[in-house]
Amino acid sequence: MIRIIYGVLFSGCFGLLMIAVGYWAGSDQAVKPTVGSNLLHQYKRAVEAAPMLEPGDRLPKLTINGWINGSPKETEPADGTVLVIDVVGEGCYRYMESLPKLIELRESMKDRGVQFISLYPGSRDSAMSLQTTMSTSWPIGYEALEPIAKLGSLAPSEYLLNERIAANPVFYVVAGSAITICSENPAVSFIAGGEIVYCDNAARTGHSPEILSDMDAIFTRLRHEIESALEVRDQTTEPQE
Repeated sequence: MIRIIYGVLFSGCFGLLMIAVGYWAGSDQAVKPTVGSNLLHQYKRAVEAAPMLEPGDRLPKLTINGWINGSPKETEPADGTVLVIDVVGEGCYRYMESLPKLIELRESMKDRGVQFISLYPGSRDSAMSLQTTMSTSWPIGYEALEPIAKLGSLAPSEYLLNERIAANPVFYVVAGSAITICSENPAVSFIAGGEIVYCDNAARTGHSPEILSDMDAIFTRLRHEIESALEVRDQTTEPQE
């Protein structure tokens, strides 16, 4: 019941927020939609009404309108692909500090049925600029403000980046999701279903309830959760004698 109430509140608040910043969707001029005084209240309400998703929650339908580094591979739940979603925390020095370890982890997992994607709230141009710094090779979905909000990863208003809408750097590990490419527009992808098996509660910000201030500990835990999801997948797909 509480989650239903949260959902209703979030839908209303986020709808107001999207209307107010609708001009931004087609603009490459702004890095991210700005939060002026007339939007700050709606933004705060949207954040409060969208709790971070937790293990056991179903992944809501996420629509990504564009990618750099190519689109993610299409998958079906039966494929057993484990999806790692990295919400980009632009402006967070600990996020940038984490990238070498994230690249290393992805390289060690890419041939094991694990797919990595990043979600970024800003425009394509700013995502391209950021990717040059990140030096990542996996798909990065840009203008992904709405999907990030559905994940509950909007940054608290006190952490807004120069009064622009920001995102918390969060890892989600999802099992059994489906990724489909829009038949009418190949640049658009839909990600839906599957169970969230791990969320790191924005550990890289240093504000996580789980005191994982050490980056090695954060990635040791992430690797463990991915390995656990792979183990469960392999057990459920073993041929029956």
